[in-house]
Amino acid sequence: MHDYKHDTPDSMSEDLCTPSTLASSANYVNLQLTAHNCPVPLKFVGADDEEACKIVNGFLRLLTDKQSDAQERQELTNTIKRLKYELETTKSTLTTQTQQLAEAHRRIDQEASKRTAVAKSLSTEEKRHKATQSELQKAKINLQTIRTQYTHEVKKHELDNAKIKERLQKTMDERYEQNGDIIKMSSPMDKAGALFGPPKPNHAAKEEDLHKAMLQKSIERENQVIRDNKLLRLVLYDLHSALKSMLEGQTHQYHQIMDLDGDSPDLVKFRIPMELGGAQLKEAVLDLIAKLKEEWDTQIVRRQVYTEEEVKEKDMTIERLTQDLDEVFATLGALKQVQDDFDAKTEAYLKFSQGSFFDTIAHNHQMDISSDDMTPPEVEDETKALRKLQKQIREERQKLTEAAIQLGEDRTQLMNERQAFEQQQQSHQTLVVLDELSNTERSSAHDDTSDTMGTLKTLENLDIQSSSKKRKMEAGSR
Repeated sequence: MHDYKHDTPDSMSEDLCTPSTLASSANYVNLQLTAHNCPVPLKFVGADDEEACKIVNGFLRLLTDKQSDAQERQELTNTIKRLKYELETTKSTLTTQTQQLAEAHRRIDQEASKRTAVAKSLSTEEKRHKATQSELQKAKINLQTIRTQYTHEVKKHELDNAKIKERLQKTMDERYEQNGDIIKMSSPMDKAGALFGPPKPNHAAKEEDLHKAMLQKSIERENQVIRDNKLLRLVLYDLHSALKSMLEGQTHQYHQIMDLDGDSPDLVKFRIPMELGGAQLKEAVLDLIAKLKEEWDTQIVRRQVYTEEEVKEKDMTIERLTQDLDEVFATLGALKQVQDDFDAKTEAYLKFSQGSFFDTIAHNHQMDISSDDMTPPEVEDETKALRKLQKQIREERQKLTEAAIQLGEDRTQLMNERQAFEQQQQSHQTLVVLDELSNTERSSAHDDTSDTMGTLKTLENLDIQSSSKKRKMEAGSR
C-alpha cells in the first residue's frame, strides 16, 4: 500500500510531487479529480518525470484554488444569510419603532387637545371667578352704602330738629316784634290815686319808685305771656305739620288713601287771636289726632311689634352675618391662591407641549411639577385632579353667591324691621304728647305757660332719646 500522508490540504507542501513521490502524488490527484468529476485516472508514468511533476503541481494548485473558492463562497453565503436575517430583524424593529412613534405622536396630539380644553375651561372658570368677585364687591359696596345712608339719615334728622328749633325761635322773635303793643296795662298807681286822693308830698319819691317797679314787672309779665303764647302757637303748628307729614308718608308707603288736606290750617291761622280762629284750630287738631289714632290702630293690626330684645337679636344677627361675609372673603382669597397654583401648573403643561420644557426649568425652579418625569398616565391623573379642583371652585363660587344674596336680603329685612320699630315708637310718643296738649287746652293761662314749657322739654327729651337710639343702632350696625 502507498503512504497517503498528503491526503489533506493542510499537510501539503509547496511542491507536492517529486520524482520519489510521483506515484503517490498521481494517485492523490486522481482521487481529487474523481471527487470533482474529472476524467481519471491520469497516467503520468510514461512521461518525463519533471514534466509530469509540473503537471501534477499545476493540477494541485488548481484544486487548491477551487477549494479555497468553495470555502470563501460558503463564508460569503453564510455572511449573506446572516445579513439578510439582520436586515429582516432591523426591518421588524423599524416597523415596531415606527408604530411606537406614531402612537407617541397620537398621544401628544391627544394631550395637546386636552391641554387646550383645560385652558379654555380655565379661562371660563377665571371669568366666572371674576364675576363672583365682582358680585361680592357689589354686595359689600351695597352694605357700605346702606350704612352710609343710614348715618346720613340720622344726621339729616338731627339737622332738621336743629332747623325746627331755630325756626321756632325766629318765629317767636318775629311774633314778639309784631304783637309787642297788643296788651297795654294801665298804671295801678293812677287807680290808687283816683280812689284815695292825691299822694302826700313826702311820699312822692317812694310812690315814684313803686310805680316804676310795678310797671316794670307788668311789662315783663306781659312780654313773658306774649312769648309763651307765641311759642305755644308755633309748637302746635309744627306738631300739626309733623303729624300731617308723617301720616302722608305712611299712607303713600302702604298705598292708602286718606284725606288730610280738607281743613289744614297754615301758619297765619295759628297767629290770629283765639277768639277768631280758636274753634277752627281746635277742630283741625282734634281731627288730626283722630286720624293719627286710626293710623295707629291700623299699624298695630298690620305690623308686628318688636321688643328691645328682638332688636338686639337682630343686631347680633347682622353682626354674625358680617362675620360670615368676612369668612367668605377669606375663603375667596384661599381659592384665589389655589387658582394661581392651577394657572402656574397649566402654563407649565402648555410650555412642555410646545417644546419649552428646559425654559420652564430655567425660569421656574420653585415649581413642583417636572415635565420630563410626566408620563401619559400621570398627565391623565393631573388632568383629573385639575377637573376635580375646577368642580370644587364652581361649588365654592355658588356657595359664595348664595351667601352674599342671603346676606343682602337679611340685611334689608332687618333694616325695614328696625325702621318700622322706630316709627312705632315715634308714633306712640307723639300720641302721648298730643294727649298732653289736649289736656293743656282745658287749663288756665298760667297752666298753659307751664304746660308749654313741659311740652318743649318733652319734645327735647324725645329728640335726645331718638338721637341716642339712632347712635346706638348705628354703632350696632357697624
